[in-house]
Amino acid sequence: MRTVGAGIAMVIVILSGCYGGIASAGPAGFTMVEEGRPVSAIVIGGEASPTERHAAAELAKYVEMMSGAALPLLVEGEAKGFANLVLIGRPETNGLIRELTEKGALQLSEDWPGLDGFVIKTAREGDKSFLVLGGSRDRGTLYAVYHLLERFLHVGFFWDGDFVPERATISLPPIDLAERPRFRIRLSISGCGCAATYSYAGFWGFEEWKRELDWLVKNKFNTVLLTIGGEVVRKLAEERMGLGRRPITEADRGKMELAKRVFDYVRTLDLEAITPFPSTQVPEEFVKAHPEGRYFAAGWFIEKELGRPLPRHIHPADPLYRRWVETYIRAWNEVYGTWHLYYGCDPYSEAHFETSDEERRRIQVSLPLGALKGIRAADPEGIWHLSGWPFVFDRRFWPEETLQEFLRNIPPGGAVIWDLWCDRHPVYKQERAKYFAGREFILCFLHQFGGDDGLRGDMGGAIRIVKEAARDERARNCVGFGLTMEVLHYTVHYYDLLAKLAWSPDEVELPSYLDDLTLRRYGREVFGPMRKAVQALASTVYGPLGSSEARYQHRLYPFESPHPSLPPPQALAVLEGLEEFMRTALSLPPNALGNRLLQNDLVDAFRQYVTELFNLHLNLLESAFASGDSEAFEREAGVLSLLLDQLEKVLSARDDYRIEAVVERLSRHPTNPSPEALRRWIRDQGLTFAASIPNLIDYQSKDVYELVRFYYRPRAEAYVNLLRERMRRGETRVSREELDSLYRAIELRWVEEGYDPGNAPPYEGPMWKAVEEAFERLSSDPEVRAVWKAFRPRKGLVNPDFEEGLAGWFMRLTEGAEVRTSGERASSGKRSLHLKLIPLKGVMKSAQVWQILTAPESFSLEFDYFIVSHTELANAGVMVEGFDGRGRKV
Repeated sequence: MRTVGAGIAMVIVILSGCYGGIASAGPAGFTMVEEGRPVSAIVIGGEASPTERHAAAELAKYVEMMSGAALPLLVEGEAKGFANLVLIGRPETNGLIRELTEKGALQLSEDWPGLDGFVIKTAREGDKSFLVLGGSRDRGTLYAVYHLLERFLHVGFFWDGDFVPERATISLPPIDLAERPRFRIRLSISGCGCAATYSYAGFWGFEEWKRELDWLVKNKFNTVLLTIGGEVVRKLAEERMGLGRRPITEADRGKMELAKRVFDYVRTLDLEAITPFPSTQVPEEFVKAHPEGRYFAAGWFIEKELGRPLPRHIHPADPLYRRWVETYIRAWNEVYGTWHLYYGCDPYSEAHFETSDEERRRIQVSLPLGALKGIRAADPEGIWHLSGWPFVFDRRFWPEETLQEFLRNIPPGGAVIWDLWCDRHPVYKQERAKYFAGREFILCFLHQFGGDDGLRGDMGGAIRIVKEAARDERARNCVGFGLTMEVLHYTVHYYDLLAKLAWSPDEVELPSYLDDLTLRRYGREVFGPMRKAVQALASTVYGPLGSSEARYQHRLYPFESPHPSLPPPQALAVLEGLEEFMRTALSLPPNALGNRLLQNDLVDAFRQYVTELFNLHLNLLESAFASGDSEAFEREAGVLSLLLDQLEKVLSARDDYRIEAVVERLSRHPTNPSPEALRRWIRDQGLTFAASIPNLIDYQSKDVYELVRFYYRPRAEAYVNLLRERMRRGETRVSREELDSLYRAIELRWVEEGYDPGNAPPYEGPMWKAVEEAFERLSSDPEVRAVWKAFRPRKGLVNPDFEEGLAGWFMRLTEGAEVRTSGERASSGKRSLHLKLIPLKGVMKSAQVWQILTAPESFSLEFDYFIVSHTELANAGVMVEGFDGRGRKV
């Protein structure tokens, strides 16, 4: 038993024993359904809130899904004649629960367990049995229902859907459980601008939002960022600021009605929504209407690179900005209401300023004063939520003196800072941040940028990071845990773990968590084999090894891999883990393979499998090109084509990885554009930026069927064809300019002309069957499996003196790097290797040539080098990386 204290998670579980005077016959279990027959009733109070009514309906729904039994839903006065009663609510809303608390049979109040806590308790009184599901506030009651289903009945609530096991009898052991969370705020930014683009959330209808909000509350989150429905509000606010009246269109009204419906559902779930307020950026119409204002020019650095004019901003110290914020928030709250939580003006993320550095500093540190004055003028209870991304990305503009002055300008309790990338770069622990000088902050996991669709996420590392923060005495101002991903609905196992850490990190241990995950996602009947399969993922992609990003998702240049790509020993270990998972899952009986969540996992495992194989075989193709080995080149070209063939087959079997299925679904919403307009938007802003932001091409890269078939594949084929042409001419070099010209034509054709949907038919059959066929084709192909031999460690260096050019060597380059061998011998009589590194935009460049060797207990390497011309940071050397037999770095 753990005592309850401020900011400390509390879990008390008693599975035997009872309160005196209530269950004299001993511990009381509870039966809801017996052999498919309902033997209990669900009872809400006469004063039940909408959230409590929803909780009761949810329990009834899942019990019926499990057993086929429809439990009666009653109000407390109707409960006579029923021996087994499920009581839902609080003492203030349910008279039967109040009676139990007055008799000492139950402890439940606003203060106990407190916060968002809940109780689950079985009890008996005479011939009646009770199951109490109650919270210290409404959402605590809803948490109690979902916790009962998840923990005791092994229902799984995942980002990609629910797993509901079949149970003819639903009987519970004696339970006496009370829980409250470690973190006061448990946040998801599902409604952020990135998700609106990269996950198409800007086109969602009510059902998509309902699904997202349901997942959050099922996993005990309590706060969500929602920025939808701002079109009408902005027009109202601009009119009140003297910018003139802009007509409110039918589309605006449709979006407003959708937003109202979503916000009403947020209230039903007793969640809290963070709603928007304006940044300092204003349109030219604002400047013309208010020439008296202080303005400066600043904008996204990408816009500056594109040569686009930077937008105007009001100086945050100008009272005009306070007035603009106040006006906007008042208009918003009139339309939608408020939770007193506001987001909208980060401290200038990824910004280029057309000011002096000193003026920029003054603008940055005055932002809290202007923003909070405007918020509090409109809403005296208002709290500013702000992203800490600038403190990571724009670090040079946030030295200690500037950051501390910024923090001092935030009054205690006035703001909550999102430490946005704590899974990689926590700011709170840095000396310059000093734990944000006591200001409240949220430990956030960014984890996935817009194009991170691969299987990855170090589960053990996540557990360590969150526990460390939760136990850090200096981090008492860490009041929350946040999911701050840019893209939604990927790496679902990892986000399930993060949800558990958000509630009670001290209770999470990896082995027991994996047991629980396996039960909730795949079921008890296949627990044995699937627990081993899950371990294979946890030891590789969801462990310290991680995974690669697919090179085919980006422009290809010889040996360049600017995105994460595992070293071959790690990639091979990941491939073996993915193979184990797929072989195990595909060997299950047909009824188990019908589990849609398992099928989703098979598709995702196969996608990562192709990624690792493609990257390794591409390296072999490029090595063949560099050494002039045309036979090896053609062999690898055939393998790459085969890999994309099989990837397309598998992607075409899963609707959420098909543009046509997504367009069909989004087109049902009346406020959305036409299907063709949606297709074009997805081809550009949703998936490539090929036309809208060409200098950020493929940022949001993903495995999507039509994208692979009509965009990634043509680029990859153009790359291979150009290398082939050069080899036939006896050349082993190709310029980026030639490749970029080919790529640009393909990219623009993709956006402007699109594709024929008739040439992208879906797979006819279940997802698991597509994976089975594709996996069998690849795993049995000797040329595909040749990577294990090609990257097997050697006993000694091959071609150490480059007598045969680059034969036997692998390479890794960054843009602006070249590698070639000398046609002349050095004074030592040996041939030499020439590395040429061209600095670009002040970024350090590198070129590596490497081989994989079996390391004896002791060994030595010698090499000779000289630098012809260099910058101050230029160097050359030997780097030795060690890996054990399981691909882990040592």
